[in-house]
Amino acid sequence: MKQLQRLYQEVWLKTLAKVATKKALIKRTLSDLPQMILPNFAEPLLLADFLLACLDDSHGLQNQVLALKGLFLLLQNHGLDCPQYYMKLYGLLKPQIVK
Repeated sequence: MKQLQRLYQEVWLKTLAKVATKKALIKRTLSDLPQMILPNFAEPLLLADFLLACLDDSHGLQNQVLALKGLFLLLQNHGLDCPQYYMKLYGLLKPQIVK
Protein backbone atom coordinates (compact mmCIF):
# COMPACT_ATOMS: atom_id res chain seq x y z
CA MET A 1 0.00 0.00 0.00
CA LYS A 2 2.80 2.42 0.88
CA GLN A 3 4.41 1.84 -2.52
CA LEU A 4 1.15 2.72 -4.27
CA GLN A 5 0.81 5.85 -2.12
CA ARG A 6 4.33 6.92 -3.03
CA LEU A 7 3.64 6.44 -6.74
CA TYR A 8 0.37 8.39 -6.43
CA GLN A 9 2.22 11.10 -4.54
CA GLU A 10 4.98 11.31 -7.16
CA VAL A 11 2.47 11.65 -10.01
CA TRP A 12 0.54 14.36 -8.16
CA LEU A 13 3.64 16.35 -7.29
CA LYS A 14 4.66 16.40 -10.95
CA THR A 15 1.12 17.37 -11.92
CA LEU A 16 1.03 20.19 -9.35
CA ALA A 17 4.18 21.66 -10.85
CA LYS A 18 2.33 22.04 -14.16
CA VAL A 19 -1.01 23.06 -12.63
CA ALA A 20 0.59 25.93 -10.70
CA THR A 21 0.45 28.20 -13.77
CA LYS A 22 -3.23 27.70 -14.65
CA LYS A 23 -5.73 29.46 -12.38
CA ALA A 24 -8.75 27.30 -13.31
CA LEU A 25 -6.82 24.07 -12.70
CA ILE A 26 -5.56 25.39 -9.38
CA LYS A 27 -9.14 25.95 -8.21
CA ARG A 28 -10.22 22.44 -9.22
CA THR A 29 -7.15 20.88 -7.62
CA LEU A 30 -7.59 22.83 -4.38
CA SER A 31 -11.24 21.78 -4.25
CA ASP A 32 -10.37 18.10 -4.63
CA LEU A 33 -7.32 18.18 -2.37
CA PRO A 34 -8.90 17.62 1.09
CA GLN A 35 -11.02 14.59 0.20
CA MET A 36 -9.32 12.97 -2.79
CA ILE A 37 -5.64 13.89 -2.92
CA LEU A 38 -4.37 14.53 0.61
CA PRO A 39 -5.58 11.26 2.19
CA ASN A 40 -3.71 9.23 -0.44
CA PHE A 41 -0.31 10.88 0.04
CA ALA A 42 2.39 8.92 1.85
CA GLU A 43 3.93 12.23 2.97
CA PRO A 44 1.14 14.86 3.00
CA LEU A 45 3.48 17.64 4.16
CA LEU A 46 4.95 17.69 0.64
CA LEU A 47 1.79 19.57 -0.38
CA ALA A 48 2.62 22.51 1.90
CA ASP A 49 4.76 24.35 -0.67
CA PHE A 50 2.01 24.17 -3.29
CA LEU A 51 -0.61 25.36 -0.82
CA LEU A 52 1.57 28.21 0.44
CA ALA A 53 2.18 29.31 -3.16
CA CYS A 54 -1.59 29.38 -3.73
CA LEU A 55 -1.93 31.96 -0.95
CA ASP A 56 -0.38 34.53 -3.29
CA ASP A 57 -2.79 37.38 -4.10
CA SER A 58 -2.62 36.67 -7.84
CA HIS A 59 -4.47 33.37 -7.40
CA GLY A 60 -7.71 35.03 -6.31
CA LEU A 61 -9.68 35.01 -3.08
CA GLN A 62 -11.46 31.71 -3.65
CA ASN A 63 -8.21 29.86 -4.31
CA GLN A 64 -6.63 31.47 -1.25
CA VAL A 65 -9.47 30.25 0.98
CA LEU A 66 -9.24 26.74 -0.49
CA ALA A 67 -5.46 26.75 0.08
CA LEU A 68 -6.02 27.77 3.71
CA LYS A 69 -8.37 24.81 4.11
CA GLY A 70 -5.69 22.43 2.86
CA LEU A 71 -3.06 24.03 5.08
CA PHE A 72 -5.38 23.75 8.08
CA LEU A 73 -5.69 20.00 7.49
CA LEU A 74 -1.90 19.73 7.39
CA LEU A 75 -1.64 21.77 10.59
CA GLN A 76 -4.31 19.78 12.37
CA ASN A 77 -3.57 16.24 11.21
CA HIS A 78 0.06 16.15 10.12
CA GLY A 79 1.97 18.51 12.40
CA LEU A 80 2.76 21.24 9.87
CA ASP A 81 4.48 24.23 11.46
CA CYS A 82 3.25 27.28 9.56
CA PRO A 83 3.51 30.50 11.58
CA GLN A 84 2.16 32.64 8.73
CA TYR A 85 -1.08 30.64 8.52
CA TYR A 86 -3.01 32.86 10.92
CA MET A 87 -1.54 36.06 9.45
CA LYS A 88 -2.81 34.98 6.02
CA LEU A 89 -6.17 33.94 7.45
CA TYR A 90 -6.70 37.23 9.25
CA GLY A 91 -5.48 39.12 6.18
CA LEU A 92 -8.29 37.59 4.14
CA LEU A 93 -10.98 38.62 6.63
CA LYS A 94 -12.52 41.70 5.07
CA PRO A 95 -16.11 42.95 5.18
CA GLN A 96 -16.82 41.85 1.58
CA ILE A 97 -15.87 38.22 2.34
CA VAL A 98 -18.60 37.95 5.02
CA LYS A 99 -21.45 39.13 2.76
